[in-house]
Amino acid sequence: MSSISKFRIAALSLSLFLGLVVLGLAVHWIQITTSVIRFTIIYDFEIVALVAGVLTALFLPLMLVVGQIRRGAFISKVTVELVTLIFLYTVTLLVLALVGQSRGNTVWNTSVAEAHFFENKPNNGSPQLYGVPLYIQTPATYPLVTPQYTMVQQYSAGPVPGHSALPQV
Repeated sequence: MSSISKFRIAALSLSLFLGLVVLGLAVHWIQITTSVIRFTIIYDFEIVALVAGVLTALFLPLMLVVGQIRRGAFISKVTVELVTLIFLYTVTLLVLALVGQSRGNTVWNTSVAEAHFFENKPNNGSPQLYGVPLYIQTPATYPLVTPQYTMVQQYSAGPVPGHSALPQV
């Protein structure tokens, strides 16, 4: 076994371990936010973490196990591994760029090292929609009643015709 193969196994194993940690933390956070609050609130970072954890948990074990069991298997070819890892990196970078753009930062024409993905750029009076959670209302168990309001003339010189001074129930 060459040193490149050992490094590949170590890097994929560490990535798989950290991907499973991300998946566990995302599932735990979603469980906390959905059970504590009356409305189910799903934040964008929860979805990103969940997708990244699931994709990592699906692809990396295949790359590790099939590469060890079968020599020359399709999934252990250099081109397939390169395309898979580039896809995972590209999806992650695309999500980070979209988050940075939604927060008012210019990320498309800057280098990755200089891009500010998570900083909030102050707005110039225009409304910002970043960080707005997606509210999914749970089914209500009580009847929803809209209050009825009537217009009453205030500061009148005398009593309002048709109304008494007593509260109406």
